[in-house]
Amino acid sequence: MKHTGTFHKIQMINSTFFNDFSSYASQFVCFQKEGVKGRVQVGTAWWFLDQQDGMRQNLETLMQVGLIAQSVGMLTDSRSFLAYPRHEYYRRLLCQMLGNLVESGQYPVEELDTLGKIVEDICYNNAKEYFGF
Repeated sequence: MKHTGTFHKIQMINSTFFNDFSSYASQFVCFQKEGVKGRVQVGTAWWFLDQQDGMRQNLETLMQVGLIAQSVGMLTDSRSFLAYPRHEYYRRLLCQMLGNLVESGQYPVEELDTLGKIVEDICYNNAKEYFGF
């Protein structure tokens, strides 16, 4: 294969074998590229971590390292109809955590429109753009 100097987008999936979100997330910031939103990402909590504690830890880490707005949100490779409630659960947890930031004064109330756009991006727009849908 000929080396072209390009580096494609990568999403690291979190599973029971990859649950140290903070160390990976802080390293992934180093591999971003101008013009490519969220080039290297820490994926959502997956497999045995797709429950409240795993999702919360994942979201808290993304918030702490400043990558939450670029996240592609909850993903699944499942063809099971019963897997999709996890997406709704993820969105509700995301909104709860962001709402807590506003209530505690860590996010300015005046910026609620921006926060709403961030939620829309995480829940739909970022995945559409990232995967080229």
